[in-house]
Amino acid sequence: GAFPNTGLMAFTNSTTNIQTSVTSANLSSPFINRSGGTVNLSSTWDNTGVVSDLAAAGNLGSVNLLTGSKIVNGTVTSSGAAGVTVLAFNSTTLDNLTLGAPLSALSGATITVPNTLTLSNNATMNLATTCCSASALNFTGTLTTPQLLGTGTIVGSGVSAPSFVQPTTAGATLTIGAGITLRGAGLTVGNAALGLVNQGTVNADVAGGGITVTGTNWANQGTLTA
Repeated sequence: GAFPNTGLMAFTNSTTNIQTSVTSANLSSPFINRSGGTVNLSSTWDNTGVVSDLAAAGNLGSVNLLTGSKIVNGTVTSSGAAGVTVLAFNSTTLDNLTLGAPLSALSGATITVPNTLTLSNNATMNLATTCCSASALNFTGTLTTPQLLGTGTIVGSGVSAPSFVQPTTAGATLTIGAGITLRGAGLTVGNAALGLVNQGTVNADVAGGGITVTGTNWANQGTLTA
């Protein structure tokens, strides 16, 4: 079960590793007092029914997601600079989450979405890639379950290998909603062997870069531009 924190956890310029399952009640005021430092999550954060503002006073602040981490349900947002980082060569799961905070996936990072990921608050997700080490946003749901919805931006920043936004389960089709923009360079949208429906905007806006859109009988109902 979740860690039953009913006391005060105070972090001051320290590294805090959360390695046991927690709920949002454990990670907000009056149970959290953080000033500086680093928070690493490698367990499940159950955010069901909650809007968690990382930047709000008394809340968690910026979070690093490590392999084994999972954020489930609800909304994680930020009214300030606090955001989420998936560290290089680590993997995380965002399960039925609405994300309104900035997220950076460093080189070699993998984000798994079992169902739908909804962006809000004009959130930006940066998918970074360095030589030969791609980051990936993988939708593992079946049939038409995989969906990237809401309002926000996915930015590819590939150098010599592409980052990916793709379905990964046989027979699945990924739908990208009308409020989603995919931009930058070194980004592959879709999976050559699976379905894709784009209702959003794909904009290859970096000189000398490019975005690849692929899929089996994929459909564009949005905008493709360069």
